[in-house]
Amino acid sequence: MDEVGLAAALLGVRGKTIYANDHMASLIPAVVQDRHDRFTIIDKRADSLLSGLLAEISSTGSLTRIGSIPIEAASDQPPSVLHLIPVRGVVRDIFSTAKLIAVITPLMQKIMPDASILQGLFDLTPSEAKVAKGLGDGMTIDQISQIMNIKSSTCRFYMKRVITKTGTGRQAVLAGLLQNIAPPFR
Repeated sequence: MDEVGLAAALLGVRGKTIYANDHMASLIPAVVQDRHDRFTIIDKRADSLLSGLLAEISSTGSLTRIGSIPIEAASDQPPSVLHLIPVRGVVRDIFSTAKLIAVITPLMQKIMPDASILQGLFDLTPSEAKVAKGLGDGMTIDQISQIMNIKSSTCRFYMKRVITKTGTGRQAVLAGLLQNIAPPFR
Protein backbone atom coordinates (compact mmCIF):
# COMPACT_ATOMS: atom_id res chain seq x y z
CA MET A 1 0.00 0.00 0.00
CA ASP A 2 2.90 2.36 0.67
CA GLU A 3 4.30 1.85 -2.84
CA VAL A 4 1.15 3.27 -4.47
CA GLY A 5 2.53 6.79 -3.98
CA LEU A 6 -0.96 8.03 -3.11
CA ALA A 7 -3.11 8.03 0.00
CA ALA A 8 -4.44 4.46 0.28
CA ALA A 9 -6.35 2.41 2.82
CA LEU A 10 -7.96 -1.00 3.19
CA LEU A 11 -11.60 -0.89 4.28
CA GLY A 12 -13.68 -3.69 5.77
CA VAL A 13 -17.33 -4.63 5.24
CA ARG A 14 -18.94 -1.52 6.74
CA GLY A 15 -16.16 0.85 5.71
CA LYS A 16 -14.06 0.36 8.84
CA THR A 17 -10.38 1.16 8.26
CA ILE A 18 -8.20 -1.95 8.46
CA TYR A 19 -4.99 -0.26 7.35
CA ALA A 20 -4.02 3.22 6.12
CA ASN A 21 -0.64 4.11 4.64
CA ASP A 22 1.30 7.20 5.74
CA HIS A 23 -0.09 9.26 2.85
CA MET A 24 -3.66 8.55 4.01
CA ALA A 25 -2.73 9.21 7.64
CA SER A 26 -1.43 12.64 6.61
CA LEU A 27 -4.94 13.54 5.36
CA ILE A 28 -6.46 12.92 8.82
CA PRO A 29 -8.34 14.99 10.05
CA ALA A 30 -8.33 17.67 7.28
CA VAL A 31 -9.77 15.48 4.50
CA VAL A 32 -10.79 12.13 6.02
CA GLN A 33 -11.40 10.66 9.44
CA ASP A 34 -10.92 7.15 10.78
CA ARG A 35 -13.94 7.02 13.05
CA HIS A 36 -14.95 4.10 15.25
CA ASP A 37 -17.82 3.03 12.98
CA ARG A 38 -16.34 3.77 9.53
CA PHE A 39 -13.93 5.71 7.35
CA THR A 40 -15.49 9.14 6.64
CA ILE A 41 -14.83 12.13 4.42
CA ILE A 42 -14.99 15.66 5.86
CA ASP A 43 -16.70 16.97 2.68
CA LYS A 44 -20.34 16.18 3.49
CA ARG A 45 -21.43 15.70 -0.14
CA ALA A 46 -18.56 13.29 -0.76
CA ASP A 47 -19.26 11.44 2.50
CA SER A 48 -22.91 11.05 1.47
CA LEU A 49 -21.76 9.40 -1.78
CA LEU A 50 -19.38 7.18 0.21
CA SER A 51 -22.20 6.23 2.56
CA GLY A 52 -24.32 5.18 -0.43
CA LEU A 53 -21.57 2.96 -1.81
CA LEU A 54 -21.02 1.38 1.60
CA ALA A 55 -24.78 0.73 1.85
CA GLU A 56 -24.59 -1.00 -1.55
CA ILE A 57 -21.88 -3.28 -0.17
CA SER A 58 -23.93 -4.02 2.95
CA SER A 59 -27.00 -4.97 0.92
CA THR A 60 -25.30 -6.91 -1.92
CA GLY A 61 -22.15 -8.18 -0.21
CA SER A 62 -19.80 -6.43 -2.63
CA LEU A 63 -19.29 -3.41 -4.83
CA THR A 64 -19.79 -4.32 -8.49
CA ARG A 65 -17.80 -1.38 -9.87
CA ILE A 66 -15.08 1.07 -8.98
CA GLY A 67 -16.66 4.01 -7.17
CA SER A 68 -15.20 7.46 -7.81
CA ILE A 69 -16.08 10.24 -5.39
CA PRO A 70 -14.89 13.84 -5.89
CA ILE A 71 -13.76 15.62 -2.72
CA GLU A 72 -13.68 19.41 -2.44
CA ALA A 73 -10.48 21.14 -1.36
CA ALA A 74 -9.98 21.23 2.41
CA SER A 75 -7.60 23.37 4.49
CA ASP A 76 -4.33 23.31 2.58
CA GLN A 77 -5.29 20.18 0.61
CA PRO A 78 -6.23 20.36 -3.11
CA PRO A 79 -9.48 18.89 -4.45
CA SER A 80 -9.19 15.14 -4.94
CA VAL A 81 -11.00 12.00 -6.00
CA LEU A 82 -11.54 8.98 -3.75
CA HIS A 83 -11.54 5.72 -5.70
CA LEU A 84 -13.09 2.68 -4.03
CA ILE A 85 -11.80 -0.51 -5.62
CA PRO A 86 -13.50 -3.80 -4.75
CA VAL A 87 -11.18 -6.51 -3.42
CA ARG A 88 -11.79 -9.59 -5.57
CA GLY A 89 -10.17 -12.80 -6.77
CA VAL A 90 -6.65 -13.68 -5.66
CA VAL A 91 -6.27 -10.29 -3.98
CA ARG A 92 -8.70 -11.64 -1.34
CA ASP A 93 -5.97 -14.15 -0.39
CA ILE A 94 -3.69 -11.26 0.62
CA PHE A 95 -6.34 -8.90 2.02
CA SER A 96 -8.73 -11.50 3.46
CA THR A 97 -10.75 -9.15 5.69
CA ALA A 98 -10.81 -6.20 3.29
CA LYS A 99 -13.76 -5.40 1.03
CA LEU A 100 -12.36 -2.23 -0.56
CA ILE A 101 -9.13 -0.49 -1.37
CA ALA A 102 -9.57 3.28 -1.02
CA VAL A 103 -7.16 5.49 -2.98
CA ILE A 104 -7.23 9.30 -2.96
CA THR A 105 -5.87 11.05 -6.04
CA PRO A 106 -5.12 14.77 -5.53
CA LEU A 107 -6.07 17.10 -8.38
CA MET A 108 -3.17 19.50 -8.42
CA GLN A 109 -2.18 21.01 -11.76
CA LYS A 110 -4.19 23.33 -13.96
CA ILE A 111 -3.84 21.28 -17.13
CA MET A 112 -6.89 19.58 -18.61
CA PRO A 113 -6.23 15.91 -19.28
CA ASP A 114 -7.64 14.09 -22.29
CA ALA A 115 -11.26 12.96 -22.28
CA SER A 116 -10.07 9.36 -21.78
CA ILE A 117 -8.48 10.33 -18.44
CA LEU A 118 -11.70 12.06 -17.35
CA GLN A 119 -13.67 9.01 -18.44
CA GLY A 120 -11.64 6.72 -16.19
CA LEU A 121 -11.36 9.18 -13.33
CA PHE A 122 -15.10 9.76 -12.95
CA ASP A 123 -16.59 6.63 -14.58
CA LEU A 124 -17.99 8.66 -17.51
CA THR A 125 -19.19 7.47 -20.90
CA PRO A 126 -17.09 8.66 -23.88
CA SER A 127 -19.67 11.36 -24.74
CA GLU A 128 -19.90 12.55 -21.13
CA ALA A 129 -16.09 12.72 -20.99
CA LYS A 130 -15.97 14.88 -24.15
CA VAL A 131 -18.53 17.28 -22.66
CA ALA A 132 -16.58 17.36 -19.38
CA LYS A 133 -13.34 18.11 -21.25
CA GLY A 134 -15.04 20.96 -23.11
CA LEU A 135 -16.38 22.42 -19.86
CA GLY A 136 -12.96 22.11 -18.26
CA ASP A 137 -11.44 23.88 -21.25
CA GLY A 138 -13.84 26.79 -20.60
CA MET A 139 -16.15 26.15 -23.53
CA THR A 140 -19.88 26.89 -23.53
CA ILE A 141 -22.57 24.27 -24.11
CA ASP A 142 -23.15 25.69 -27.60
CA GLN A 143 -19.45 25.47 -28.47
CA ILE A 144 -19.22 21.89 -27.20
CA SER A 145 -22.40 20.97 -29.12
CA GLN A 146 -20.93 22.32 -32.36
CA ILE A 147 -17.64 20.48 -31.92
CA MET A 148 -19.39 17.21 -31.02
CA ASN A 149 -22.01 17.75 -33.74
CA ILE A 150 -24.90 17.20 -31.32
CA LYS A 151 -27.88 19.26 -30.21
CA SER A 152 -27.47 21.67 -27.30
CA SER A 153 -30.17 19.75 -25.40
CA THR A 154 -28.17 16.52 -25.78
CA CYS A 155 -25.05 18.31 -24.57
CA ARG A 156 -26.96 19.63 -21.53
CA PHE A 157 -28.18 16.08 -20.83
CA TYR A 158 -24.57 14.83 -20.83
CA MET A 159 -23.49 17.77 -18.66
CA LYS A 160 -26.19 16.95 -16.07
CA ARG A 161 -25.02 13.33 -15.98
CA VAL A 162 -21.42 14.49 -15.46
CA ILE A 163 -22.56 16.78 -12.64
CA THR A 164 -24.37 13.84 -11.03
CA LYS A 165 -21.42 11.46 -11.41
CA THR A 166 -18.93 13.99 -10.05
CA GLY A 167 -21.24 15.09 -7.23
CA THR A 168 -20.51 18.75 -7.97
CA GLY A 169 -24.13 19.99 -8.06
CA ARG A 170 -23.60 22.94 -10.46
CA GLN A 171 -21.94 23.60 -13.80
CA ALA A 172 -19.63 26.27 -12.35
CA VAL A 173 -18.41 23.93 -9.57
CA LEU A 174 -17.89 21.16 -12.14
CA ALA A 175 -15.86 23.46 -14.40
CA GLY A 176 -13.72 24.56 -11.43
CA LEU A 177 -13.06 20.95 -10.45
CA LEU A 178 -12.19 19.95 -14.01
CA GLN A 179 -9.80 22.88 -14.47
CA ASN A 180 -7.68 21.62 -11.57
CA ILE A 181 -7.24 18.01 -12.67
CA ALA A 182 -3.99 16.36 -13.54
CA PRO A 183 -2.72 12.99 -12.39
CA PRO A 184 0.11 13.20 -9.87
CA PHE A 185 3.44 11.83 -10.96
CA ARG A 186 6.22 10.65 -8.70
